[in-house]
Amino acid sequence: VGKVENIFQVIFQSFQIMGQELSNYQALAAAVLIKPELGDMDQFAFHKAHEAIAIGEAYAEKALPDMLAKLRAQGYISR
Repeated sequence: VGKVENIFQVIFQSFQIMGQELSNYQALAAAVLIKPELGDMDQFAFHKAHEAIAIGEAYAEKALPDMLAKLRAQGYISR
């Protein structure tokens, strides 16, 4: 975290912290969780949306066999 120089940065940081805490709380209830490494992207990096989606898709494809096994073991899917 860099030096905060104005009120807008304080507000921005507050939203980032709040968003991360909400994500952490929601992840506790997840049957399966994948966390793609997005580098320096944050929730306001709209200009990098296509890149973030591609990274997420690649992580999901790689994790799919493990996700299916976990979902089967937890009874969420039958085959």
